[in-house]
Amino acid sequence: MLRFSILLPVLAAALPASAGRLPTTAVPVAAVTPTIEPSRASRAPQAALPTGTYITTVVNGAGLPYSTRHATKAGNTHFLKLEDGTLRILPGRKFSATFRYAHEVTQKGRPFRAPPTVDDVVRGRYTISGSTVTFIPETKSKQGRVDPIVSTLSGAEIRIERTMDIGGNPFRLRMTMKRDPRFL
Repeated sequence: MLRFSILLPVLAAALPASAGRLPTTAVPVAAVTPTIEPSRASRAPQAALPTGTYITTVVNGAGLPYSTRHATKAGNTHFLKLEDGTLRILPGRKFSATFRYAHEVTQKGRPFRAPPTVDDVVRGRYTISGSTVTFIPETKSKQGRVDPIVSTLSGAEIRIERTMDIGGNPFRLRMTMKRDPRFL
């Protein structure tokens, strides 16, 4: 089963065994981290993120719902639709992320059928260093283990950028989540 891990626990959706496996080493994460000369102040533990809720607002330059079809080298088509994404920052450097999405792999030559929408929740902890936040899932998503997600904190936004190998073709994901002060 190939894992299609897109965001935090984000959209880890199963692909058929015929699609092969997504090598975890082939999932480069592009996150810009400023180089800062170490000092006594920078060696002190980083403050935790303020507790609160971040809502997915933009995926690859488009609002939600976001959908895409991506072809593999074998001629199969991967369909993904993200309807909602919520990240809750909890006390004690913990997080909970919930995503509502649909994912389908259509084999070459077969008609497309709209997949059912599923909800997935993953919980874990996070580390922070400067503007870089790394989310480390401690639970499995419905589709299996989720690798750590590196993101960049910019004001009230968390930005995630990843390139994934989907059936032999690169797929670039850029997601922006904004803090929503209405929710704690």
